[in-house]
Amino acid sequence: MNAVVRYIAERYAFRITLPLAGVLVLGLMEVSEQGMLLSVLHAFVITWLSLFALRATDDLHAITEDRMSRPQRGLSSGVISPQAVQRSVWYALAVIVIVSLYTLPLFGMVIACMMYYAIWFRVQEQMPYVLRPFGSNVVFVFLPVYISWLYTDTFSLSSVAAGGWIYGAAIAHEYAHNIGQRRPEPLPSYEKLMGTAKTTGMASLLFLMSCLSGMSYGYVSEDSSILLLILILHYLINQALLLTMLRHPSTTRVRLFYVLGYTFFLLPLLARAVTMLVMS
Repeated sequence: MNAVVRYIAERYAFRITLPLAGVLVLGLMEVSEQGMLLSVLHAFVITWLSLFALRATDDLHAITEDRMSRPQRGLSSGVISPQAVQRSVWYALAVIVIVSLYTLPLFGMVIACMMYYAIWFRVQEQMPYVLRPFGSNVVFVFLPVYISWLYTDTFSLSSVAAGGWIYGAAIAHEYAHNIGQRRPEPLPSYEKLMGTAKTTGMASLLFLMSCLSGMSYGYVSEDSSILLLILILHYLINQALLLTMLRHPSTTRVRLFYVLGYTFFLLPLLARAVTMLVMS
């Protein structure tokens, strides 16, 4: 248990992940009905545990690489037991399956997502390095669709638009915060494979696609005027910062995208959640 607590403190800190899950769940709320509190709690458990299981599984598969590039981490240094973290992943998946038995479609979505990642982690090493974020972040499409179905008891195209928005932002974040990254040989990096200009261009394109998907979601969703305003302003800030980095590369500016990649969807969703709560 101590190993898992230490792992969470290092790689999945409550102060970050609990608000993140809460904003996703409340920001994607579509209806207000009797029993909504249980639906919110259900969605929160699924969201937090799903992201934990993905983070931990990804770290477990990256131990060999991390021993070269991030030897200070608990898993790569041997301070945290991989077996303990692996057991915690199995416990998290068990809870997710049990909770999703609420309805057959939700259960089916969970099983499909688990099967996808079981295959993904077997084949990801054969995938081109620069395309791996497209495969590893699929959970960000799954979660909005799951949450929407939980709230409305039906499939909605708006949830797919929300998934595209969050998925695109997560991948853009991956590219943006790795601009100019230098990893020890023989590890691959975006800098080695694409160079600074192409990595920056890819991040810019992904933020554009993410923004368009988010605008589609905001257009068809209730109480989303403030969401659209904040999303567009955030997009302009991100693009301006990327342009500045292209002209004047800076490690400090790159680090900003550790935050800006996620606030790109979290801030608009938070604003929408607050608006809905105030107006309800």
